[in-house]
Amino acid sequence: MNKLNDLNDLNDHKDPSSLNPEPLAGHYESEARAAYRAPLACWMLRIYAGAGGMPPYGEAGHPRQALIARITGVAELADPAAGPAAVSRAIAEANELAHAIRSPDQSTLAARDCNMLRTVNWLAASAGLSTVERDIFEFAVALRAFTPLRLAVACWGPLSHGDLLNALSAVLDLPGAAVALACQPRSTLLRCGLIRLNYHEGPLDALLKAPRQLSARIPEHLGAPQQILAHLVVPMVAPGLTLSDFAYMQRDTRLAQCWLAGALACAASAVPGQGAGHLLVSGEPGLGKTEWVRAVLQDAQTQAMELAVLDEEGSALSGEERLSHLRLAMSLLRNTARGVIIFDEADDVFRSPGEAGQGDPSAVSMVNHRASLNRLIEDSQVPVIWIMNHPDILDGAVLRRFDTVIPFAGMPRSVRLALLASRGHWDASEIKRWADIADLTPALIDRLATLQKRATQAGQTMDAELCGHWLRRRLPGKATRHLEHPEHAGNPGGLDPKRQRPLPWHASSVNASEDLLALAEGIKRCGSARVLLYGPPGTGKTAYAHALARMLDRPLREQRASDLLSPYVGETEQRISLAFATALDDGAVLFIDEADSLLANREHAVRNWEVSQVNELLEQLGDFEGVLVLATNRLEALDGAVLRRLDAKIRFDALSPAQARRSFAALCEQLAWPCHERDVQAVSRLVALTPGDFACVLRRLAFAPLMPVRQPDGEQTQASALVALLSEEVRLKTQGRQPMGFNPPSVVRP
Repeated sequence: MNKLNDLNDLNDHKDPSSLNPEPLAGHYESEARAAYRAPLACWMLRIYAGAGGMPPYGEAGHPRQALIARITGVAELADPAAGPAAVSRAIAEANELAHAIRSPDQSTLAARDCNMLRTVNWLAASAGLSTVERDIFEFAVALRAFTPLRLAVACWGPLSHGDLLNALSAVLDLPGAAVALACQPRSTLLRCGLIRLNYHEGPLDALLKAPRQLSARIPEHLGAPQQILAHLVVPMVAPGLTLSDFAYMQRDTRLAQCWLAGALACAASAVPGQGAGHLLVSGEPGLGKTEWVRAVLQDAQTQAMELAVLDEEGSALSGEERLSHLRLAMSLLRNTARGVIIFDEADDVFRSPGEAGQGDPSAVSMVNHRASLNRLIEDSQVPVIWIMNHPDILDGAVLRRFDTVIPFAGMPRSVRLALLASRGHWDASEIKRWADIADLTPALIDRLATLQKRATQAGQTMDAELCGHWLRRRLPGKATRHLEHPEHAGNPGGLDPKRQRPLPWHASSVNASEDLLALAEGIKRCGSARVLLYGPPGTGKTAYAHALARMLDRPLREQRASDLLSPYVGETEQRISLAFATALDDGAVLFIDEADSLLANREHAVRNWEVSQVNELLEQLGDFEGVLVLATNRLEALDGAVLRRLDAKIRFDALSPAQARRSFAALCEQLAWPCHERDVQAVSRLVALTPGDFACVLRRLAFAPLMPVRQPDGEQTQASALVALLSEEVRLKTQGRQPMGFNPPSVVRP
């Protein structure tokens, strides 16, 4: 039909009144534009005629009338004074075109078999749309694809929801009841995400919208219709780890496998009203959550797809877009055999309740989307695995609808050892040292291995010292503060003469009320213990906690009061709970120093939060099934309920005379200083001497070497100067209990 030839002009000019009335010679025409000539003309004739009681396309004399006359072939419409007769003819023409389009013989019209139509039909069939829903979806895509149609509906101005239903019924020549049913919130069209309705007043193309990333690609999409989903989901990346690398998560792996088997069976049966289910995997960044999920899905031989995070230009998708894509993918992949969707970085989509008006403006508010999320989870016909760092951002009503929630914890020491051995180029002693760092995650280990490999390929070498420097820069400062120096790691005795650092812990150098080595052996057999270490400062409590972790071959999770206390009400309790849960999941020894700051007697509390934090810690103490070590210098300050929740209470005292002599003699031997009996006896007479005093003196020797002290017999010895330093340390600690006028031995300084 020649009357359709001029439709191309409308697609390239937003102001059709400026066009030359003659057709443009050699004008480019896309496949979709050519194929949709007849449907577009039909839709626009109805819009012009004001079908269904809607306002006509424009007032008499509107500049678009001449162009509409050319498109429809109704010459009277070109007359600015066109009356009702012209309108009647336009309606008749619209009905004629509609009948011709739907008839089996379309030889007189442009062929409608094009990529755009095939893609629309595939999407509609995949989502299970009815015929009416499919026509509404096609019209929404056409609004995005064709400028003249968008300009035509703009003549109606702002529409209400009721006007929208009436307009769709009129333009698409569909029964009003069928359109209303297709636009209900529970309809397949809206639940699948192919269409989103805006219930506020506005222009039609703002009230009826297909997802931006999808509708922008459909008109010019080439190739198989299934490939249109490439910007929504991508095939799952093959994991770099296997389930054997996550042996420490054996129970959680079994749980995930059981959930997955049931979810896939449910999806295959497609029982109405029964969703396939959702799984939530949570934990701090870098712990290997995504790798574990991929390993589980690969082991189950699924056809897993990962939801896209970025668009094709590399820009981040908004939270609204990602949720829309999730709904759409869940509908379109529902018939995929053993299909699973991975929704990674899911917490980036949502805005926490405390960020109202702040944070990422593209993030979704839980307050406004709670109901829709509940429905999304309950109605899913495809298993979905959510991966989040902070699941507490989800509303409680949403969180409880997940079939299973698996909190992902850190690796035990044995797994870190294996990963470092398989990916690093260090000797065994270096690997053993760094495996003690509980904050060392699989992500950091893999990143370091990649750097080493690239450097080696470029002719450079990252030795153990440089790798250690990189790790210290990436790990929290407190994570490596107790890391042994390689020069004395594993040294069974003596001091490090170069750095003047304390030696690894020895039971013989600690004055405790119980046999500490026997205690460690018993804890190793039992696997669980709650131990209190108390006594004066410097007596070796902290050193024993570290030694106990090494003897048990477990990582140490050290938490000081300053790490757990928070100025915000309720946050201290959360930190306490997290510390216990993390230590238990990691199989670590949980060491809480300065316990009296957290477990102070509640009778002396003056604020409610002081009582609540003690209550929280007492509850955790009573339920903890791992290895817990508490240390305090002030036993009398602890709440009375603490002691009965602890299995062992060990007092640490100052060194006995025999221990002081042995420690002093061993120190002089390591420093290669002659040690006379008079110096040994002088040290044994020092009251309140502790291992901490020796450590303090050794740190001083690192930067201020001692000058020899002259003895009465005229001999000058450095050992005597060492005795003088130890005496001064004791005096400073006990000066409040010493008689006035006490003068310590003189110290000869360099």
